[in-house]
Amino acid sequence: MRKTRLFFGLLLCLAVSFIITSSAIAQYWQAMPPYNVLWPLWTQALSPIDPLTGQPTPLVSSLTSSTVLPVQPAFVWDIEDVHPWFLYNAPAILGGNLYYFDPLTGFNTFPPPDHILPGGIIVPHALPLGYEFLIPPFTHVDLLTLIANNAYVAAFGSYPGAVPYFSLLTPEVLWGVPPFPVF
Repeated sequence: MRKTRLFFGLLLCLAVSFIITSSAIAQYWQAMPPYNVLWPLWTQALSPIDPLTGQPTPLVSSLTSSTVLPVQPAFVWDIEDVHPWFLYNAPAILGGNLYYFDPLTGFNTFPPPDHILPGGIIVPHALPLGYEFLIPPFTHVDLLTLIANNAYVAAFGSYPGAVPYFSLLTPEVLWGVPPFPVF
């Protein structure tokens, strides 16, 4: 009887330890080829759970100037920047290319110039070991999301095919409840 209790107690401890360890080291980010900007895995709107694997899966598999986003805005993190970049597609009449909104520089075509060398050679950022688990240094993301959405409407809203303001993801939907106490 005593050995049985000890066995089940040990088994319970191992199971709890496995669950705690697994959740503690859950990935927050996935590197997006070809530039190695980081895509959030904790945001259900951008990385829904794959029913086959049970893992969050980014809505897109890569980011280039011609990537078509299924929802807008999406956001990525270039670890050399302290702010997230909010991603939007320009209306088709303007070419439909991908743009990013940086709170310091406004709207810019994707990819940023520091990711491309003359001749169109792609320069992916080197990512540090353990980048998947980095806690982002973002602050005021709810306000930044609203500013980016308003800037999108101001820049592209008058063109046919622009996403209407009420169809853009809100901070609550986009950010969800983050797995870390940064926001």
